[in-house]
Amino acid sequence: VVGTSSYRREFQIKKIRPDINCKLIRGNVDTRIKKLKEGQYDAIVLSLAGVKYLKLENEITEIFGIEEIIPSAGQGIIALQCRKDDKEINSLLKKINHDDFSNLNVEEIFSSLDRYSEYLSEAQYKKIVSGTKGNFKGIGIRINKDTIDHVFFGSPAYESGLKKEDKIIKIDGRPIDISDNYNLHEILQDTKSALEMTILRGTNNTELSFDLVKDNFSMPSIDARVIDNNFCYIKIETFNDTTESEISTVLENVCGDRKKIQGAVIDLRNNPGGTLESAISVSNLFLKKGVIVSAKGRDNELIFVRSATGRDSLSGLPMVAIVNNKSASAAEIFAGAMQDNKRAIIIGDSTYGKGSIQEVVPLKSGGAVILTTAKYFRPSGEPITQSGIRPDIKIHNNNREAKMTYHGEYSDDTYLLYAVDLLKNKKSYLF
Repeated sequence: VVGTSSYRREFQIKKIRPDINCKLIRGNVDTRIKKLKEGQYDAIVLSLAGVKYLKLENEITEIFGIEEIIPSAGQGIIALQCRKDDKEINSLLKKINHDDFSNLNVEEIFSSLDRYSEYLSEAQYKKIVSGTKGNFKGIGIRINKDTIDHVFFGSPAYESGLKKEDKIIKIDGRPIDISDNYNLHEILQDTKSALEMTILRGTNNTELSFDLVKDNFSMPSIDARVIDNNFCYIKIETFNDTTESEISTVLENVCGDRKKIQGAVIDLRNNPGGTLESAISVSNLFLKKGVIVSAKGRDNELIFVRSATGRDSLSGLPMVAIVNNKSASAAEIFAGAMQDNKRAIIIGDSTYGKGSIQEVVPLKSGGAVILTTAKYFRPSGEPITQSGIRPDIKIHNNNREAKMTYHGEYSDDTYLLYAVDLLKNKKSYLF
């Protein structure tokens, strides 16, 4: 078996054609060809990913003397090839029109492998690397349709005076009308470093214009405060390289008064995930012992098991974690670790169910390829993929109970109301 993912191909062939005695040929290409010439093997298997896009099935079959084609994963094929003379193969190889490769849709090929594998351009790769470190370049706003729903502290937007709920109506004098299918995200990304933004503010729709210059800024991955006087609320937006230190600072400063703080709410709603190491390190902040996550490869072989090292920065104070159907990946690792180790009650909706490991492979071109290489498993051994994390208590927005009282700034947040109510009545629940 030669070619990309040789171990995987060996497994596939044995599964599809158990009558074939298939063995992986180890060593470099020269070593493999030598063994083939010496007659140690009767045939060779080629992993021919991409040939369907190039429409070269017939040409490849002729060139390599392929006897049989076996359907494979994605858009590739597995081909059983008889031995042929090297000179004959080399002469036949010249028949391939190499211009076909220049028209190859690389993005389409990688995206066809699975829903998470993809090719990244140099610009996309740099943006992802920067994002994992909490560093971004832009104006520093988060938008919902045409309305600003968050202005990041220290960003150009923050310094200029833009505010949450400002409605964007023009960019560089160009009217913005979401009914015309404008993608405001793309418009903001495509603009040059300097731009003029016109907004409407307040109930009087006061029109204001701001001159903004895109710049580097650090985007915090969490938002934290004390709610209802006695509870530490931590909203984790994403899991990146700074998340653990940000939470540690909050637990020491904002929520450091152990005589006052009686519990914590960890809000994971709409958290798309982040890095594996961040999910593990943040989970470790709240666990004294127990498995956090494990991973298995394609053939169900165990790749790693990561466990807590005995910290629990909250010293056993009760915790509630809130999730929804947009909590994914690293957020699900954290929620699963808290639930299976009985460290927190999970409330909300079932999570997204993204439990696969993506490995980033940098390319010489400056870009990168993201490939799915394994799957995560929660401490109980249950997979995260598809099934996600099912909450201990399912909450619906219209499910507020009468016993819940007015809690000021979050009175309309059913999930948070329920979480605080659980913490206040912790004797009624198993923490």
